[in-house]
Amino acid sequence: GENAPISEEVAFAYTTALNHLLKSRDNCVKIGDTTIVFWAEKGNGKTQFMDTLMADMLWVSKYDLNSAEEIEEDETEETDKKKKKQKTEVDPETEQNVYKILQKVRNGESLDGIEGIDASATFYMLGLSVADGRLIVKFFNKDTFGNYLNNIAQHYEDLDITNGNFKKTFIWPVRILREASKKVKPEEEFNVPDRITYGLMKSIIFGEKYPIDLYLAI
Repeated sequence: GENAPISEEVAFAYTTALNHLLKSRDNCVKIGDTTIVFWAEKGNGKTQFMDTLMADMLWVSKYDLNSAEEIEEDETEETDKKKKKQKTEVDPETEQNVYKILQKVRNGESLDGIEGIDASATFYMLGLSVADGRLIVKFFNKDTFGNYLNNIAQHYEDLDITNGNFKKTFIWPVRILREASKKVKPEEEFNVPDRITYGLMKSIIFGEKYPIDLYLAI
């Protein structure tokens, strides 16, 4: 619109970079009407694992909510079962990696020994949505990766329940959102208001209070 103090070169650079990040499953998750894009400041060769780890910790919509059905216990078709598992289950190795790292954060242990992670590295989080063909920046935050890890670890610790000798499990954000859905019949699509999905993810990432609408919906 010839009304912004930015050159064509810079505009090309940031749109190219943003499009690259939006196409990467390791650099963005979509939550309702909000897309969260994240990336680490590179340069020291130690941060190659951090983007992927963030995507895993915020496992919400590598598949959207409507494809994240629970697996039926009496499923008979093995092929259908495998197909559903691909959509609904976090890879066990991924879950183990996330648990190991968050456990270290909870215990105040150093992450220096984990290849690909630098807790002191600068990490960026950008929340975007679209309305009437216009891009809306909902938030833009710059912090250390370690601080984000602390907030996320605190979230999972808040959800933890003392439960005897059962296997440790994560209540992933996608499962919380599905419980907040207004879906009544199996054939209906999940319908989680954007204020709930957006509010939940902000609370996890930035250590804020959970949205009151989440409690009411559940």
